[in-house]
Amino acid sequence: MFPNGRKRIGKPLWRDFNPSRKTAAATVSNGVSFVLNDILHVRNEKPFVQDTIPHVQDTIPHVQDVIPHVQDDILHVQDTIPHVQDVIPHVQDDILHKRFYKKNGKTKKKTKIFSIRVL
Repeated sequence: MFPNGRKRIGKPLWRDFNPSRKTAAATVSNGVSFVLNDILHVRNEKPFVQDTIPHVQDTIPHVQDVIPHVQDDILHVQDTIPHVQDVIPHVQDDILHKRFYKKNGKTKKKTKIFSIRVL
C-alpha cells in the first residue's frame, strides 16, 4: 500500500511515492492554464472597465475641488498639534492624580489605570 491508498500494481508512478509533488510538465501546464484564465478574465472585465472610465473622468473635477479643503484641514490640524502637545502633560497629571483615592481616611490605589502614550 502507498500513502495515498493505492495498491502497488506493476511499476509505481512517481506520484505514488509523493502525491504532493508535481512533475515539471504538470506545473508548466497549470501555469499556462492560470495565464489563459487570467487573459479570459481580463477580456471579460474589459467592457466593465470601459463603462467606468467616464464616471471616473466625471469625478476628477469634484476631487480637484475638494483638494483645497483637504489642504486647509491639514493646515488646521498642524496648527492644533502644539496645543494638544501642551495639554498632554496636564492630562497625564490628572491621570496620575486620579489613580489614588481616599477611603475612610486612607489612600488606596485604583485598580483601573488609564494612560496616554505620547507619539
